[in-house]
Amino acid sequence: MPTPPICGHPCEADTPRMPTPPATDRASCTAHGTFECLIDGHGLSHAEVLSRRGQQTPVSARFTRVIDRAGRADTVPDARSFSVRFHGSEETFDLNGCSLPVGLARDGPPLTWPGMPTAEEDPESRPLPVRERFWSAVADAPGRLHMALWAMSDRGLPRSLRWMDGYGLQTFRLDDSPQGWRWGRFQWRSTLGISSLSGAEGRQLACASPDHHHRDLHDAIARQEPPSWDLCVQIFDQHDGEGWPFDLRDPTTLVPEEVAPLMVIGRMTLDRSWPERAHLRHTARPASARMPGPARRWPPAQPPDPSPARATEGPYRQSQQFVQALDAIEREQLIDTLSRELGPLSRPSVRLQLLGHLRVIDEALSVELAQRLAIDERRVRPARAPLPPAAQAPYPSLSAARSRPGTLRGRHVGALVSAGADAAILRILAAQLNRAGARLSVIGMRPGCVSLSDGCHLIPDVTLGQAPAACFDAVAILGAPYSMAGLQGDPGALDWVRDAWRHGKPMALVCASVPLCVLIGAGCDEGMFVLDGQEDPRLAGLDLGGRLQIFCALVARGRWRGRRPAGRC
Repeated sequence: MPTPPICGHPCEADTPRMPTPPATDRASCTAHGTFECLIDGHGLSHAEVLSRRGQQTPVSARFTRVIDRAGRADTVPDARSFSVRFHGSEETFDLNGCSLPVGLARDGPPLTWPGMPTAEEDPESRPLPVRERFWSAVADAPGRLHMALWAMSDRGLPRSLRWMDGYGLQTFRLDDSPQGWRWGRFQWRSTLGISSLSGAEGRQLACASPDHHHRDLHDAIARQEPPSWDLCVQIFDQHDGEGWPFDLRDPTTLVPEEVAPLMVIGRMTLDRSWPERAHLRHTARPASARMPGPARRWPPAQPPDPSPARATEGPYRQSQQFVQALDAIEREQLIDTLSRELGPLSRPSVRLQLLGHLRVIDEALSVELAQRLAIDERRVRPARAPLPPAAQAPYPSLSAARSRPGTLRGRHVGALVSAGADAAILRILAAQLNRAGARLSVIGMRPGCVSLSDGCHLIPDVTLGQAPAACFDAVAILGAPYSMAGLQGDPGALDWVRDAWRHGKPMALVCASVPLCVLIGAGCDEGMFVLDGQEDPRLAGLDLGGRLQIFCALVARGRWRGRRPAGRC
């Protein structure tokens, strides 16, 4: 009997195909590369790609927005599919997943979560917009709330596809262990770490660069900076999870890495980008293609626990654990995103239902969101008895801010340069960023050369109107006093600096550029450096190189979170 495929609809075991949207679907992004096995697969799986250490397999990866695949920009809160096809020498198989660790509905008869937003709607609601149908479906089932909260958090708005993780969602059965079969869950972890956009950054990029994620991925490959992800697996024995308040095989739930540590088994590097139609031709395979090893079973090998507590408390409990793990800034952005998503809904009953679900897991969250939506909280009825606070401490891995520190590699710093800018600062900053795998782009006020302090003339990479502040991880504002005084009367320059500050960018200044920041109302904080100043105790006794090293260390941490939450700006 043939081994069931690694992916695909569980009711369609004979058609293990990668989801292939039309070639004109702008929501999908494709790249190609290799997968290198980092372990000897004996005892884990007898799949060809995991057969021996150092084994390299060609792969194709596709990233697609899930909730709304058409008519919206890349930088909107959404789940994103993370589908990888392994092209073995004899077999091929797919590992389909998502940018979020939880799915929207249980995978199995009668429907799967990718088609859920339209599958369960009544006929009169079909003309509604996609987002309206999505939230109606979430309000109808508490199990879908968990994924919706993840999608509206920082994880739903990655800075780029290179800074995004992927999750297999399904629980697989691994059959090559001497102790018998075990359960396994796969996860792709970006080697750059996790980084996200604020809501304000996402809205700015949606207007300035609607295909921002596509361009970022392909530009990185063109610069010979191929993104890479580690393939990890969580291993569970046959009886693990029997006492948990959820079913281990339920894709709407997750197991934190504090409970089941991740084991790195391989690395995928994407170093080629092809046109979409060429990708579809290249990855075409007969439906009979198989890859032995990991197998997903439906129905499960043992029946699900039918207890009412497990069926009703599980979805709410995991949603509660996620909300409690967020820090104050993440929680503020979650509320801001939810209010922007729920406010335009045409049916007030949907908003009340969603607030009722939130009242079960976190009353304070429900009350604050109701105030944002101008809804009397007395009208909100909890969907069931509210849950008591979780007994265990929050899991740090559930928070994007606490789980994995960022790196300087892959970061992009924009330097707004005007006449008389210090050439030494530009030269040293560019050298330090290049050594760490980051890059510096020089921004000019207008086309043409800019004269520096040493008399040299520099041609900017872009002009101010071509590169909004949201494109960069950090900014530097450099120039002589006479040129900085001219920028104070330029509305475009003032808006650019104001956006950089509101978005939480680390900022490197010189004394001449401080009045520009004062003019826009930017308060001094630890995310700002005056490189030639003497008042900052962090810079005391350091030369220019040492001061720029401190700035680069702050850039590696990503958005400065000590400022006012950017989502409200």
